[in-house]
Parts: sequence; structure tokens; C-alpha cells
Amino acid sequence: MFSKRIVSAASTLAVIAGLAIAAAPATATVTPPVPNPPLNAKCGLNFALILDSSGSIGTEGMENLKDASDAFTEALVDTGSMVSVTSFATQSPGYIDYNWPNPSPGQNLAPTALTSANLPTIQGSYGNLVSYGSTNWQDGFLKSQATFSGFAPATAPDLAVLITDGYPNTTNGGIGDPLGEAVKIANEMKNADVHMFGIGVGEGVNTSAIKAVTSDIELLADGSNFADAGFTTTTSYETLAKTLKKIAVQLCAPSLTITKVVTSADNPEPTPADGWTFATTITIPQGDGQWVKPGTDAITVGVPSTKSLATSQSGAANFQWLPDGELVTDPVIVKETQKVGYAVQPDLKCSARNVLEDTTRDFTTTLATDGTWNLGAIDPLEIVTCTATNVLKDTGSVKITKEFNAQGSGYAGTFDVAYKCVDGSDLIAEGTAALAAGESKTLSGLPTGTVCTVTEPTLPANPSGWTFNPPTFSPSNQATITTKGQEASVTVVNSVAQVSPVVVKKTCPINATLHKPQPKLMGTRILTDKITTKKSDCAMQKPVVLCRPLTATSAGETAFCTTKVSKKGKITVKTDGYDAVKVSVVVKVKAKVGSSDTWKGNTWRKSWKLK
Repeated sequence: MFSKRIVSAASTLAVIAGLAIAAAPATATVTPPVPNPPLNAKCGLNFALILDSSGSIGTEGMENLKDASDAFTEALVDTGSMVSVTSFATQSPGYIDYNWPNPSPGQNLAPTALTSANLPTIQGSYGNLVSYGSTNWQDGFLKSQATFSGFAPATAPDLAVLITDGYPNTTNGGIGDPLGEAVKIANEMKNADVHMFGIGVGEGVNTSAIKAVTSDIELLADGSNFADAGFTTTTSYETLAKTLKKIAVQLCAPSLTITKVVTSADNPEPTPADGWTFATTITIPQGDGQWVKPGTDAITVGVPSTKSLATSQSGAANFQWLPDGELVTDPVIVKETQKVGYAVQPDLKCSARNVLEDTTRDFTTTLATDGTWNLGAIDPLEIVTCTATNVLKDTGSVKITKEFNAQGSGYAGTFDVAYKCVDGSDLIAEGTAALAAGESKTLSGLPTGTVCTVTEPTLPANPSGWTFNPPTFSPSNQATITTKGQEASVTVVNSVAQVSPVVVKKTCPINATLHKPQPKLMGTRILTDKITTKKSDCAMQKPVVLCRPLTATSAGETAFCTTKVSKKGKITVKTDGYDAVKVSVVVKVKAKVGSSDTWKGNTWRKSWKLK
């Protein structure tokens, strides 16, 4: 991989400053260049093209410049890069015709995702430029710098590439030294951590000015020092194209860039989508390695290593790693974190490019039952790009309505209606709605296939004298979204029933007046003087009098006395033949016919021992 070292400031600045001053007019004061920051060599490189279309380029040189620009953009297409294009001549943008004194300006291109779909637009932004006018690096740099915010979330691109024939000769308003003004802006770019790189086109290119805005480090033929190089020149654009391809390989191979696109019934055109997370698991069976992006973790020989990344910059997620040597990576496994409301398309369409050999192999891998795609083996010189497509499902809604007839209960409160909507194993919506009679809640944006279940697990407290019946659901307590725009409905019906008042029955009274003094001796004895009850509602049965001897020899005997009971309840007993007896009186009262709803029976008992 490229080394990430900072060029010695002392030697570099001394050489560049000397070159710049020597090339500038004797009366000019040239701003000293600042060090060119090393390039953080990685795939997904963001860069700005700054193209010279002045008259000194010439027609042939203009075509060569376009070829060089094409070579660089084509080498990095579909690798997660973004590019802006700024042209300049007397001003920026450069011209697209020769209509003196008012030639037509072209149009600069704001930062744009470098994808196959966008490549015609990107290359078209400079395709019609003509060689015409003066050479104003200052305005070209300023207009390019003005686009840097478009590389968000980054504040500037990683790289700015100036393609020119060698030297500026004018400024904005004709004020200041042409090179000195350009160096000022180039310094600002460098201080924003933008690596400056110049490509000199044509015969006899004057590189002194290019070095002043970049550095004096020339690109090696194999492109291996691109991270630190400041410039290159060539008269062979075939050779330059090969060099740029080598740079692309060193930047990106091996790598995997996954582009997420979504479609819908309303927009069938695949649209890049950010914020989708992919996990890539790689195994290098014959050696160790290291992750380059995301992270820099070590990779152990034969041990699967996984990294996750969310798509950004027009739907791209870039994974890059570096085997220790030209080693095959096998297998490469990809898994996507699905989003609710989308249907995954099982085919992952991929293209593996070896830009050095100009070969491409297209392949499609199908989603496995475990939710992964197996890409198989990736060669160490391959740049792999894949497109994952998801379809935004059509949506509908479910309307939950409360129906309730309070009758005479007076209840005007709410009922807690619970709902849960799922699409397969995905939870779409869940919650509780407090609905009064006639109110409703609509759950919208539910993907087709969603099933909503409605329940009412807890009823409100019953109104006094009334009770809530269990709820019913119409047409059922489930609703399924099957078509776009559908509004399914669930009506939750509650009812109340009046409760009969609870009557507490009174006990029929038994009022017994015991004779005084209470009898204790055998013989004829009075036990009660009278026994009464509430005659209007209760009826007293004839008292039952039982006698039994207390001595052991009389076991089993049941009655040993003569009993007399008056209508008023006077009870008299006469005992005979035993030394001692126990006398028990039982009085029962029951409710009269017509009073049984309010009165209930009663029993009175009393015992005496007579000796």
C-alpha cells in the first residue's frame, strides 16, 4: 500500500520556492508554498478535477487532457468515490465555443458520485470544452474550492488533480502575480488536508509552476509513490492511462464496493440509498493481511474477519483489505441488515474488474437461507462492485374504531385498545390507543403483508349498577394489508349489562323469655314463659323438646319427660324415673310466603340439666 509519510518541509519548500520565484516576473512577490499533505490512500477516494482549457493547450492537447481525465475517472468508477469538475481559461468555467468577444462558458460540476450511471454526466461536463482564452489558475482553484462543501460529510476532497500545459498568465481582474495568486489558494487547499497533484500535458511542459502548487516529487512510472507525488508529465496518453490504472489498483485492489439502490411502484428507477448496513466477512486462506477500510485491524491467515459499514455518498459501502502478498481472498461473504417496509431482492449483481489487464467478470450470487451472499474468491488485483436492490413495499392503513352504547350507565370515558402489527418477523407498529365511543385511530404507512392484531385486555371499572361485557370485534380482531392504498378496519364493540341490586335478607327473630328462676331440680318445671317472632313475615314452628338421662345406665334412651307447649310458647316439662336428665329445646322459624325475598329462617336452641 502507499506509504503515508510527510515530505520533508525543508527540502521541498526550498526547491519549490526557488522554482516558483525563478519562473515568476522579477517584480512579483510569490507566496511560499506549504507542504503537500500525503494522500490517505484508500478506495472511495474523493477528488476534484481542475482542468485547463486555455488557448495554449491547443486542439490536440485539449483532446489529450480529456483522455487523461477519462482515464482517471474510469479507473475509479464504482469504488465509492465522489468527483467535482472545474474547468478554467480566462475565467472559470472554460469555454465551449470560439464566439469572440463573447465565447460561451461551459458548466462546472458539483461533487457527484462516481458511478457507472453518473459517468456520462461526469465526462460530459468537460467533453465539449475547447482550447480558448488565457490561463487563470486562480479562478480555477477558487471555483473548485467553492465546491468542497459538497463532499460532505467531509469538509474537502482527499485529492485535487490539476491537468494543465504548465503556467498561468492571468488573474481575476488582472491583479497580482498569476502564479502567486494560485499558490495562495493551493496553500489553503493543502491546509485543508487536500493532496495536490498535477498532470502536465503536451510537449515541453514547464513543470515549475505545477511544482509550486503541488510539490517537487515526481510520480514513479509504476505509480507506487502516488500518496506523496506532486506531479507527472507525459506525451504518451496510453502510458499515462496505464499509470493511472496502476494507481487505481494500488488505491482499491482488492476491494468490494456495495451500492444499495431501492425501487418502488411509484419510482421503478433504481435510486441510490444511504444508511443501509452491510457486513462483509473475508478469509485469506494462504496468509495474513490487514483491513484498510473500515478500520485497520489485522487479519489472521485462514480466520474469517468481519467488518460492518453503512452506505453513504450515494449508496456506497466500501470494504478494502490488504493481503500480505498477491494472495486470493476466498470466500467473501456479505450480509445486509434489512429495513422494515422493504422486500429484499435475492440476486446480488456483481462485477470484478482487473483494470491492469482490462478484464471484467460479471457474476450474480443468490441470497442463501441464512441471509448471506457468497461472492466466492476475489483476486488480489480485482476491484469488485456489487449492486443490492430492495423494493419499497406498497403501503396501506388500518383504522381502529370504538363502538359503545352506554345505555343508562352514564359511562363516557375511554377504553384502552391495544394493537400490534407485524410483517413476517418484523415489528411494524405496537401501542395502545385510548378511545371513547365513536373515536378512532388510524395506523398508516403499513407495508403490504402486514398483519395487525387488535385486543382490549383490560376493561374500565364498571359503572355503578352495571357491568361491561367482553368486547367483540368486527369483522375480526385482525386486519391484513394486501394492496396499495388499502384501508382495513377493525371495530371494537363494547356493551354493558345492568346488574340487579343485591338484597340482604333479614333473619327472622326468635324472642324467648326464660322462666325465672331457671329450673335445676327434677319434677314438673317451667322452662320458658313465652317464645315469639315477627308474625307479619315469619312463622314459628312448634318447639321440639328432647330429654335424655345423664347416668351411664341410661345410654340410648331418648325421651324421659312429659312436655307441654302453649301457643305463646310456654314450655313445661315433667321428669320421671331418673335421678338426672338433660332437657333440650329447639325452636325453628321460617319466612312466610311472600316474605322470603327479604326474610330468612332462624333456629334457637337451649338446654337445661335437671337433677
